Amino acid sequence: MPVGIQNRSVTDPGSWRAVIRAEERDEPDGSFLDDPQSPLFATAEARGEVAYLRALGAPCGSGVVRARFADEILAAAVRSGVRQVVCLGAGYDTRAFRLALPADLTLFELESPEQLSAKQRVLDGAGLVPSCRRRAVGTDLRGQWLPELLAAGYRPGEPCLWIAEGLLHYLDRSAADLLIATVTTVTAPGSSLFFDVHGSLFHHDPAHRRYLRFLRGHGAPYAEGFDDPAGWLTGHGWRAEAYLPADLAAGRCPWLPVVPRRLLTDHRHVWYVHATIGTAAPR
Repeated sequence: MPVGIQNRSVTDPGSWRAVIRAEERDEPDGSFLDDPQSPLFATAEARGEVAYLRALGAPCGSGVVRARFADEILAAAVRSGVRQVVCLGAGYDTRAFRLALPADLTLFELESPEQLSAKQRVLDGAGLVPSCRRRAVGTDLRGQWLPELLAAGYRPGEPCLWIAEGLLHYLDRSAADLLIATVTTVTAPGSSLFFDVHGSLFHHDPAHRRYLRFLRGHGAPYAEGFDDPAGWLTGHGWRAEAYLPADLAAGRCPWLPVVPRRLLTDHRHVWYVHATIGTAAPR
């Protein structure tokens, strides 16, 4: 086990996600996702930890696929006139810097105060300036985060894109219901949502057995998962579409270009979910 991994919070793996995105830039066909700021957060220690987790069967490929998927959803939302984006559990997300977002768009990053402070130190050291209005909101998504988002300037009466990468894996059904119910109460027609989440078969795949044991041992187990995330969202008033890696490999997802097969082999049971409420954003 790499030094330090035994003490790191598994529920706050921002640097691990950054490593996965940084490594994608080094692939011969790495044009699927280009995150030029990710190496800033990909320390040698974090790279060693990701190598260890990958050997345990962590679904690392999903970290690249979901980032590109969310980028495409964001581009469509911007074209439709959406000027609010909320990243729930933003980690070391760099969309405010790596994408040419409109200057009048406000991107809210909700994350723990500690991780936001660490992120800001790196951003300041690199002299990076966001292309849009970036609002860092230090909060605990397990608590009452909505008042803090509203205080940061979120406008419930205007359309928004909600992005929750890697978050719902850790939420049981009641917590996930509460999260989506809260989002829905402050979401205007014309808004959209993107997240990824594993299905229940993920727990029964031998390829992930050691990774799941590692998470349980560190007090951050994956929840039971969703076998019909689109149907679940329909119950909350959203119109949803959901794709498994097999759908992406077969070209059944209109949002993405051909996904390199190497990115789809380590997470057969992870869903990518896009949903809209009211008027759908055009593709």
